[in-house]
Amino acid sequence: MISRIAVKLVEQLKARQAGQRGSPGACLRMTVTASVGFMKAWSLGVGLRRRERSVRAPPARRSEILVLCTLPYRRAPSKLKRSRYTPSMPDDVLGNRLLAVLAPEERDRLLRGVKSEPFDAHQVLYTGGREISHVYFPVSGVVSLVIKMRDAKDVEATTIGNEGVVGIPVILGVGSTTMEALGQIPGRALKIAARVILEEIRRTANVNRLLLRYADAMMIQLAQHAACNRSHSIEQRCARWLLMARDRVGANEFPLTQQFLAQMLGVRRATVTMIAGGLHKAGLIDYRRGRIRIVDGRGLERVACECYDVVRRVMKTVTS
Repeated sequence: MISRIAVKLVEQLKARQAGQRGSPGACLRMTVTASVGFMKAWSLGVGLRRRERSVRAPPARRSEILVLCTLPYRRAPSKLKRSRYTPSMPDDVLGNRLLAVLAPEERDRLLRGVKSEPFDAHQVLYTGGREISHVYFPVSGVVSLVIKMRDAKDVEATTIGNEGVVGIPVILGVGSTTMEALGQIPGRALKIAARVILEEIRRTANVNRLLLRYADAMMIQLAQHAACNRSHSIEQRCARWLLMARDRVGANEFPLTQQFLAQMLGVRRATVTMIAGGLHKAGLIDYRRGRIRIVDGRGLERVACECYDVVRRVMKTVTS
């Protein structure tokens, strides 16, 4: 538009020069008129540019605002840190003294997929002759390993509490056993798949070493119990059994019937009734309604055989 105005002014100036040649005043007027015209044209052009900028500015600002608004949204995901998922653990994990020895990261890997389940008296955790699918870490109560006899009554081989693990054959690479794991005193245990135990044994040397040490301690305990059953009196064996149950339950009083105790010791119920009556008269224990309470622990230790102290020291070396 500015160029068109300038062209018209030049044409008008030439026309006036042709009509008024030779007149200095006319030339001056034409020069002034041309200058004024060019100044008007320039100011008009400047005004048009400002209007164009004012009209186009809002879209530009709108686009800048959109960019600023969308920029954080696009960059935010790259700044976020991925959080590691930590499976929730039961509150009573450290109730098992064998697990408490492990480092926290080793214990967490070993207990992935763990379930804390209660068990009752006489409840079978696994049976003899069948594949052991799960391993149990008791945190309370007592589990018995029982030998099933065809021509005689069942006999207890050993007991396991919060100091150990039920499922030694899995640790040794054997899928089954001839013994039966039976709940003796009600409690709770951490149930873990056997394949998880085997994976962590292969992966972590500390886990493998700890479980093998416990397996060795269990063999010593089995041998000691065999010698105890052959060499010591029923009264001594009964006192040893009650003391071991107290240590694993962590209390002086626990549920136990004389019938079940007789079955675990491999004797008649009448024999246990007579022995329990003698210990009661001596002020060492008290029993009523399927519960037994140890009144004098030190006195009961004097009645028990040496096997109680031997097994206790062996297990302490593993869990300390």
